[in-house]
Amino acid sequence: MIDDLRAMAIFAELVHQGSFRKTGKVLTLSPSVVSYHITQLEKRLGTALIYRSTRKLSLTHEGEVLYLHAKQMLAAADAGLSQVTANSSAPSGKLTITLPSVLTRAPLNRKIAEFCKLHQQVELNILYTDIRQDLIAEGIDLAIRIGDMPDSTLKSKRLGDIKRKLVCSADYWANREPPASIEAISSWHWVKLAMLPNSRRFVNAQNRRIEINFSSRIT
Repeated sequence: MIDDLRAMAIFAELVHQGSFRKTGKVLTLSPSVVSYHITQLEKRLGTALIYRSTRKLSLTHEGEVLYLHAKQMLAAADAGLSQVTANSSAPSGKLTITLPSVLTRAPLNRKIAEFCKLHQQVELNILYTDIRQDLIAEGIDLAIRIGDMPDSTLKSKRLGDIKRKLVCSADYWANREPPASIEAISSWHWVKLAMLPNSRRFVNAQNRRIEINFSSRIT
């Protein structure tokens, strides 16, 4: 199909210019390449499109029919490109973004609101979820994620850090022996965020990084 569309565009230009040489000059192709595309198109269609002579080109009946459709095809393509170019300076259309549920009340939402006020032609769809969706399959344009990112071919940018504290209830603490080290709490009962792995990285007073693995009954 792609080859046919390319050949139709060359065919339409050939009819407009009236010669292989002029068409090749306009399309920056050699006359022989132009002739090749027309010949291949005729073979695929099983019919002649052009009567060739040393002085001029003339269309067969089938060529006239195809030329009409080729002009409509090029006009539609040109209109589409023009419309996209005209709208490129003013954002418009549908934009789908996804954020972790923990950011529902984050200051970031004020920035999103400001974006909506500034670009009123944009239809914004916001998904707050801790499920890591397939961005391509689900048509998501932008995803904000927490935690280490796996290797990906998607473009990504670090936005910043979130300071976190490890806490438990007073009752839970009172019913256990104080841990001798940070590693000792790996066997405690954890509440896990679905988006994050079953591991945490801590930094002690000596700025030493310690990573522990844990299991959880609540996610």
